[in-house]
Amino acid sequence: MLDVCAVSKSYGHSAVLHDVTMTIPAGEVAALAGPNGAGKSTLIHVVTGLVEPTAGQVIANGVRIGAGGHTGLGFCPDDLPMPELLTGHEYLDFAETLHGSRVGSHHRERLLECLRLDDAADRLIATFSHGMKRKLQLLAALLRVPSVLVLDEPLRGLDPESAALLRAVIHDFAAQGGAVLLSTHDLSSAQSIATRILVLQEGRLILDDDVARMNEEGRSIEDAFLDATGIGDSVARSSASFIDALARAERTRR
Repeated sequence: MLDVCAVSKSYGHSAVLHDVTMTIPAGEVAALAGPNGAGKSTLIHVVTGLVEPTAGQVIANGVRIGAGGHTGLGFCPDDLPMPELLTGHEYLDFAETLHGSRVGSHHRERLLECLRLDDAADRLIATFSHGMKRKLQLLAALLRVPSVLVLDEPLRGLDPESAALLRAVIHDFAAQGGAVLLSTHDLSSAQSIATRILVLQEGRLILDDDVARMNEEGRSIEDAFLDATGIGDSVARSSASFIDALARAERTRR
């Protein structure tokens, strides 16, 4: 379980997060969405222990997360530069040493096989595709045998096969009792994997809803997001203006 308790974060006089509270129980996949500048990255960094909150706290399985992270939490960041002159195995050795954890070669080999990286693990990361690098980052997070998994834009830029594989891994992790928080702008992908939708706007949590209930009501995650943020009205006005401009241009042409 992951508990975010009244978390606020300010940089100088600039407040980025305002009293954010949410709970992600075991077995749930919560998609965190929001407009650019909403505070998603800051919240992810607070949850993973990379940034200390100005107020409030984050608790994973009853243990407070502080600076330096949490042994039961796995984190897969977005677009983190990778050491391309290491092989896949060397990168995983480095990750295990960095985290102070050793899980044994059998567990690693099983994960490599599941993520279809077993034939590439002896190659330099420089030869990996974008999707292979993302899978290797996820594998490094899973090597810690975490109970909470935090993913920042995990499906960005992936080919259909890699995206389907990562969705399956995330689903299986939650089904085995893990809690997942994933930050994304891709609401269509979130619809296929998330059980909860969380929406931040201007540093405040403005929506926390159950996806299954929304499906029963015939509402998509995108519908809920557009309604909660008010972006839907803005899009409708822009669309109407665009159609009017086209009509005027057509009349002028005639």
